[in-house]
Amino acid sequence: MKRFILAAIVAAFAASPAFAAERPFELEVIVSGEDGVVHYVRNTDEGLSAAMWTDGEDKDSARLMTGGDADAAYRKALDTADIQGADLGDLKLKLFGVSIYASDEEGGDAARVVVNAPGGDKSVVIDAQDNGPTGDSAHIVITGADEDGAEDFIDDIDDAPRSLKREMKQAVGL
Repeated sequence: MKRFILAAIVAAFAASPAFAAERPFELEVIVSGEDGVVHYVRNTDEGLSAAMWTDGEDKDSARLMTGGDADAAYRKALDTADIQGADLGDLKLKLFGVSIYASDEEGGDAARVVVNAPGGDKSVVIDAQDNGPTGDSAHIVITGADEDGAEDFIDDIDDAPRSLKREMKQAVGL
């Protein structure tokens, strides 16, 4: 659990430069121990979306979905990760726009980290669960990202070939 919380804090601060949105994007990563990783990008101005599924190991296995197919893959990944039902615990720390929630139980298995930018319209929310129904899982949501942040997000998908990354950018209007 500690590694998920640490990774969540690092991800939140790494995403913070993407908080100057002229054209807001929503960026999400859903990790499931059972079903790989889905990177989901939604252009909220133009109503465009794309999802990239990877197995976390082989670039040749990466699949790109757009439009309704992307939205369906996103919903399936959320259902598979099954974090919504986890008890994310009580507020443990709130400081400078960062809130950390965790369970008081011995060996607590779920946590949430929330980072809010001033103004409240941009945020990073990370939910993580150890030993859930599908193994370790996480859901990271970044709202209010600009074009540069969305491009960087797509470029940072390690397990996808450049050609699919280019197609994903085009699919969401970048």
